[in-house]
Amino acid sequence: MCRSLGAPAPRRVGRITGSLEQVALGLVPAGRRAVLERAVQGAHLQASWSVGRIAVWKAVGTAVAVVVAALALVSSPDLTGVVTAVLLVTVAQLAPERIVLSKAAERRAAIAAEVADVVDQLAVVVRAGLGLDAAMARVARSSTGMFGEELQRVVQDVRVGMPRADALRSLAERVDLPELGLLVRALVQSDKLGVPLSATLELQANEIRIARRQAAEERAMKLPVKILLPTMLCMLPALMAIVLGPAMLNVYEALVRGR
Repeated sequence: MCRSLGAPAPRRVGRITGSLEQVALGLVPAGRRAVLERAVQGAHLQASWSVGRIAVWKAVGTAVAVVVAALALVSSPDLTGVVTAVLLVTVAQLAPERIVLSKAAERRAAIAAEVADVVDQLAVVVRAGLGLDAAMARVARSSTGMFGEELQRVVQDVRVGMPRADALRSLAERVDLPELGLLVRALVQSDKLGVPLSATLELQANEIRIARRQAAEERAMKLPVKILLPTMLCMLPALMAIVLGPAMLNVYEALVRGR
């Protein structure tokens, strides 16, 4: 009896939450909604996050921030109160999106570090005589990284009836890595033209490693420019004080004695 009385409550909460998500989702521009949907998929957070839920968190957080900011302005109607109010509202607006986008970027970076090695494993398994579907299933079972999870999803999509090319394109859209997009296009073209998959996989693995090496070299060349400003702001004043301080003291003492 108690169970039957308490059962409708979660359903009512679910309906209310769904209605709030639909209302809040209508306030998100279509372009931003697409970006957030890709970020949620890329971060592998579909079970716990959605664009509607992000919009609800933004709305609730902004409302709370506005109330707190109003109280801060009433208690301290000066520049500090204004700055606090602006910071609170800004954080409430940006924090939910930043969390999802940062998680998607972290997962994308982790997958980028694994792609070349996993592609090498695929090439070895295909060269041993397995087809691409069986090779992906084998590598997905043996891999412990995030790219292995994405391959496992591709295998599941193919098993439920999705064409392999569409499953691979869906993988490229979820992960959103340029090198993975090139790999998917190469695999689809090889499948259409009858090119040996092992040669294609080996070539793509080498190209991915070359692209990673070039990206690392580019980041290394940008590093001196990035550290120039912090060096000037933090180290140069102290260095000038150490070098010119004694000379300035000597000049001051000489001027005082001259009087």
